[in-house]
Amino acid sequence: MPGVLPPSLDQTAGDGCRADRETTMTMSRMRLHRPIATRAAGALLALAMAATAASAAGGGGGGTSGGGSGGSTPDRMVAVPGGLPTSPQTYAKAVALIKAGHYQQGYDLLAASGMQDADTLNYMGYASRKLGHLKAAETYYKRALAVNPNHIGALEYYGEALVKMGRIDQAKRNLARLETLCGMNCEEYHDLAHAIASGKPS
Repeated sequence: MPGVLPPSLDQTAGDGCRADRETTMTMSRMRLHRPIATRAAGALLALAMAATAASAAGGGGGGTSGGGSGGSTPDRMVAVPGGLPTSPQTYAKAVALIKAGHYQQGYDLLAASGMQDADTLNYMGYASRKLGHLKAAETYYKRALAVNPNHIGALEYYGEALVKMGRIDQAKRNLARLETLCGMNCEEYHDLAHAIASGKPS
């Protein structure tokens, strides 16, 4: 019975060469794809860092004269059920109307948004007070302070509403809170102190 012949040296050498070439080609492909994978990973990392930075930016900001935020920037792009999202431009337009004395128009614009952030509620309270609706104004101020107890604009405006309603002791408590939060030199403290002393809120 004839035996199985061993592979020739030439055949073995040929197989070895082919294996070496395949290994070399595989490693070359890996080297070609590595920069792509690295770039993809880098892009994902950049996106993650950008999202983190955007999230962190949402918590900044500070109080501004005339009822600005009390230390946080509200997210006005998330509306309560039944409300419409309010863009920063819409909010700014409403505030401009209120500051120009167009209280009803500014109030209507904010009310239509359905927003419940402290800044919006504070200006709705301010507009309501200027329109003579003191009870409604007080409700809005309380809601604004429930959202942000350190909202210096709401503390000032609510204090002025309290002066107008003859509740001076409560207004003084708001004044003391403002002194703690922003000191006696901040505009909100100064305006409320003047309203209490004169009995004439702005």
